[in-house]
Amino acid sequence: MKGWLNQFFRLDENQTTVRVEILGGITTFMTMSYIIFFQPAVLSAAGMDRGAVMVATCLSAALATLLMGLLARYPIALAPAVGHNVFFAVVVCGTMGYSWQVALGAVFISGSVFISYSLLKLVTGKGRQVHWLIYVFSVLFIIKYNQLSQSHDAQATKPYRGWNILRVFQKFP
Repeated sequence: MKGWLNQFFRLDENQTTVRVEILGGITTFMTMSYIIFFQPAVLSAAGMDRGAVMVATCLSAALATLLMGLLARYPIALAPAVGHNVFFAVVVCGTMGYSWQVALGAVFISGSVFISYSLLKLVTGKGRQVHWLIYVFSVLFIIKYNQLSQSHDAQATKPYRGWNILRVFQKFP
């Protein structure tokens, strides 16, 4: 077993051992475990079910980390981005007043665009540093497009209430 792990993950080539990698994995999990409780707290402020968010956070982090380890053979743990979820809950759902379903639809579409860019290798080299800009602007564009295209729907055309962050944080439990 040790020989297979050594060969598959190129441990000798990377000057490490199975023991060091297991200790690193445990340390990384302990460091990142706050996300299991933080994400549900943030996203429940947007109206999402706390238990469902916790399960989704755990499953998505486990799957993404396994894929990173097995496909890329790179020892990086992945989890949902806190910044994106705070933007989702505080700005899009809180300040702008959209439902979490509309915001989640925008995130799905922008994620599809992001994956398409990556798979088609349209963004390479230093351009990878602007992925977060593509993400944020595509979410904002999709939400604005939704607002303009559904002007007959009173829910979609709520007046913009400004960037009063103090009012948004009052929604947090």
